Amino acid sequence: MTGMNIVIPLGGLGKRFSDEQYLRPKPMVNVLGKPLIFWVLDNIRLGKEDKIYLAYNHRLSIFSFKEQVQKKYPHIRCKAIYKDTRGAAETVSLCLKVIESSRQSLKTVCLDGDTFYTIDIIHLIKKFTHNGVVSFQDLQDKPLYSYVALGENGQLTQIAEKIKISNLANTGCYLFESAELLQSYCLQAIRSFDEGQGTGELYISSIISMMIKDGFVFHARIVEDNAYHVLGTPYQVKKFSAEHSQKSAPRRFCFDIDNTLFFKSGEGSATDDIIPIERNIEFLKKLKTLGHHIILQTSRGMIEHKGNYGAALADVGQKTFEQLERHEIPYDEIYFGKPHADFFIDAAAISTFSDLEAETGFHWTDIKERNFNSLRSEFIEVFTKSSQDTLKIEGEIHWYESIPSSIVELFPKYFGSKNNEYRIEKIDGLSASILYVNNLFNGDTLLSILNALSLIHKCSIDDVREINIYANYQQKLKKRFIEHDYSWLDDSDVIYAEIMSDMEEYQKKNLGVQAYIHGDPVLTNILVQDNGEIKFIDMRGECDGTYTKVGDVFYDYAKMYQSLLGYDELLHNQPVSTSLKRMLIEIFENYIRTEFDGERLLWIKKIARGLIFSMLPLHEAATSKRLSKLL
Repeated sequence: MTGMNIVIPLGGLGKRFSDEQYLRPKPMVNVLGKPLIFWVLDNIRLGKEDKIYLAYNHRLSIFSFKEQVQKKYPHIRCKAIYKDTRGAAETVSLCLKVIESSRQSLKTVCLDGDTFYTIDIIHLIKKFTHNGVVSFQDLQDKPLYSYVALGENGQLTQIAEKIKISNLANTGCYLFESAELLQSYCLQAIRSFDEGQGTGELYISSIISMMIKDGFVFHARIVEDNAYHVLGTPYQVKKFSAEHSQKSAPRRFCFDIDNTLFFKSGEGSATDDIIPIERNIEFLKKLKTLGHHIILQTSRGMIEHKGNYGAALADVGQKTFEQLERHEIPYDEIYFGKPHADFFIDAAAISTFSDLEAETGFHWTDIKERNFNSLRSEFIEVFTKSSQDTLKIEGEIHWYESIPSSIVELFPKYFGSKNNEYRIEKIDGLSASILYVNNLFNGDTLLSILNALSLIHKCSIDDVREINIYANYQQKLKKRFIEHDYSWLDDSDVIYAEIMSDMEEYQKKNLGVQAYIHGDPVLTNILVQDNGEIKFIDMRGECDGTYTKVGDVFYDYAKMYQSLLGYDELLHNQPVSTSLKRMLIEIFENYIRTEFDGERLLWIKKIARGLIFSMLPLHEAATSKRLSKLL
């Protein structure tokens, strides 16, 4: 027999997902409408004599895990694990016990259950003569994976878990000469662990380390970053979904009209006194934009007309169509006459009160930019930024071309400029804004950003020119108020007068602090990499028509405060958890009180109010109206 055993351990349920309020266990979390484990299995290309063995936590049985897997993949052998294992090596050991005796001598590969490959990974590892690992170049500083060191001919000399002994990290694909050999070392590692000789988890890397010390030969195959995808955390799932949602195959989504798209607020009929559920409507519209098929259904009128479909349609049909048109809700099919019931039990059902993005696995990172900017990908590592606003783009170029050496790591690498555009390094990460509205932004990330911003402010100033650091306050606000129509906003004259009075007092008392500033550190202009490192983009670099990095420190803090108040929620049309928002605002305010004082915090709040007021004309009418509620 020349086949191969493929072992996939799924010992855990995914605590990081449950901590983020995901309702499904990790292997069943939907990613672009498909369970995570199916992404792994769909991308394994088996030979005729290859066989997959899948060990899973028995608690997955509540979700009919085995039935769902074997319905789609009848050739897979599933093994329920009735204990909480202490790591992948112990889970693998339990799975190896179900491999038939006739297959114990075959090569056996262990694959992580949250990583799938875009290359033929089975074909690749079959090229190994003995044992092997699949690795990639990890150039970040923070150790997140297991790492290998190589000697002559690509042979492993060492492997270490989350200790960066080299830049070669493992993707989670490990080949062993046979199942019986792997089992013998799994049991040896478990015995050592039980005797107190091991700490942490029983990693596969621990098994390989033991085998290397005993003289077994392991080689490494190095693959490119685009050869695999890791979906092990909520962050990675959302990032992958956002980057690939445009390419996903069209699917059929059926929305109930009542209590999903609209709430009924009064005691009248189902079509009277309705309130649109904006978040769900926006989700439907995004799906439609991506080319998915939208079906609507309703039980309107079915109670009143005792289940008579024709009478119900005649009664509520016209009003329903009018409501859908008024709220610009697109659809491909609509069905009246849905039976009325207290409970609907359906394998494909999703509660309207759950997080629709988390439950379906469709996530978006889009924000409509203000109309004078564009950003395009030139090739994999470089972005080109251009703008019709010459002053703005030249200010950003000035910043990039004069970044102090002490803070250069806080920004993307700069590759030059020409004709109102510049080229910068592509950063592999998500904006802090996306993390925030997806409830993945935590206090540590906020403090990292604040500390990074402080490093900018503490740089020695080499610009000896006189810069009016107050130009972005009264002067800017007055110009906006004169040039744009604020008449739609109730009491706009009163609000304008209050803010102008505050800014006049701020300037007269000379409360600003002159320093190098970013100039626009809203969360959309801050990127968080996978390793937690911060990168700033879209620095202003201009003040009162002069190209400079100099400005008022508290302008930067007011910009950040504006984001935390709700600016990003409005741009994404996606509310943030109230408790998270309250916690982050409290962390920000405590930081300001500690670094400065309570009076400075009050002035930051006043500046933020002025910034929000001045931005109202820069957005579409609907967004501006929602933004005005933050004043």
